[in-house]
Amino acid sequence: MDSPNSSNSTLTPVGKRVTAMQCPDLSISDSPKSFSFSKSPGAVKLETKMRDKISSLQAEIDRLSEKVRSEELEKHNALLEIRKLKAMLHKSDEVDEKQIRIGILEAERTNLLHEMQSLRRSLASADPQVQELQDQINELRDMLRDRDAQLSCHKQRLDSFRKHNLSGAPNDSDKLKAALEDNRLLNEELDRNVTELGKLEHRLARGEFNPMKSKVVRPGAHVPCPSCAGLRSKLSQAEKARQEAEELFAKASKGGGDDEDSDGEKSDGYGSLEAGLKIAELNKMIAEKDKYIQRLSEQAKAQIQEYKEVAKALFGFSLSKHKSSSGKNTLGQYQVKSLFAYSSEDVLLIQAQEGGKQVVVLQI
Repeated sequence: MDSPNSSNSTLTPVGKRVTAMQCPDLSISDSPKSFSFSKSPGAVKLETKMRDKISSLQAEIDRLSEKVRSEELEKHNALLEIRKLKAMLHKSDEVDEKQIRIGILEAERTNLLHEMQSLRRSLASADPQVQELQDQINELRDMLRDRDAQLSCHKQRLDSFRKHNLSGAPNDSDKLKAALEDNRLLNEELDRNVTELGKLEHRLARGEFNPMKSKVVRPGAHVPCPSCAGLRSKLSQAEKARQEAEELFAKASKGGGDDEDSDGEKSDGYGSLEAGLKIAELNKMIAEKDKYIQRLSEQAKAQIQEYKEVAKALFGFSLSKHKSSSGKNTLGQYQVKSLFAYSSEDVLLIQAQEGGKQVVVLQI
């Protein structure tokens, strides 16, 4: 006979449902070989107690199984979260690596841009120098052509002098000596120009240029050009013509057929007509002078701009009038800007003193 505590259930892995324990029937009345006897009250009580205990144990097992399943589910969810976090961390590491790579590429791009800007500045500074050398070579070539023409002219004169009999012509002899001296001087100047031209072509071919050895323009020793003197004379003539026109207009407004002039004599209609014609002629002359002055002003502006460009390429800085906050030019103030300035605001502000021979630094 089996004991009351025996069981036919087996242990299962955690998380699986445990089968209910089966208690054998303690009754021996069904057994054919057992003796039939009635259950005692103590046995019935013990059986009832055992059944209650088994039921409570089964309920506890079910509760623990549910708890284990919930913990397994939480563990599984936690593992999934951990995997997600690992994937996110891996992605963040990749993003950080990409950002570092992007930063390196941006730094390389910035360095390349700086190198390109420096190359552009060097090219911009080299182009005016090469152009200046080319202009000097062209000027020397033109000078050589002029000297060749003069030399050929002097040679022709020399040949003509040699054809004549010089014994009885002392004046012709003096002219011949003067022509020979001029010819010698022209030949020397031609040789110097040829040598200078060869040097400039050699420097231009090698790309050499030293602004420290270039010619320096001295404004104090500059001789005014003939066109400037002609411009001043034209301006004085135009001003004089304006004054005459104003006087004639005043006379015409006062005069008439019956009015007296400044000498006390009466002017007739013929005098008024003559004054009108003279006024029209003077107006025409003034208009022509104004046009001529305007053309000269435009030419002067073009030459000034050309000189500014040459000075900018030769000395490495540009000079311009200083403008106030209102946009108007300030009298006597100029600003100097270097070609190699890092910013457009890097200028040197100067002001001309009385006489215009010195400058004072106002602001950097």
